[in-house]
Amino acid sequence: TQSTWDELVARKERELAAHLEQTRGEHAAKVAAEERRREAVDDARYNVRAKIEGWATEKKRENLVALLSTLEKVTWDGSGWVPVPVTELMQPPKVRKAYLNACRRLYPDKLGADAPPDLMALATEISFALNHAWEIYKTQNNL
Repeated sequence: TQSTWDELVARKERELAAHLEQTRGEHAAKVAAEERRREAVDDARYNVRAKIEGWATEKKRENLVALLSTLEKVTWDGSGWVPVPVTELMQPPKVRKAYLNACRRLYPDKLGADAPPDLMALATEISFALNHAWEIYKTQNNL
């Protein structure tokens, strides 16, 4: 009958409204958590900046070979980075290989969403320094 149909429609509308409200709440919580994580990583970047500036000094900032050969000074346990002696970085193909290996092992996205903010910040700063030096290296070596 019509009243049964109206009750059924009303019940479905209430269920849908409740589901939408729950989904909105979950989405808002997720967005807030992501924002807190971004803020924590930004705060941690200030904490790791001194370590990065000690590694990527003003003289070495644009020297990819120097950065790659001393990268173990700023990497973390479990990063998978294997130190590369400067003597192995004398030819552009070997420099490129070491750079790509560093990107593969140390890029922030490789850490996963549950990585501690200080580790994410360190990986981000390392990546910025290496990418900047790589662009200069490519220009200097016509790559």
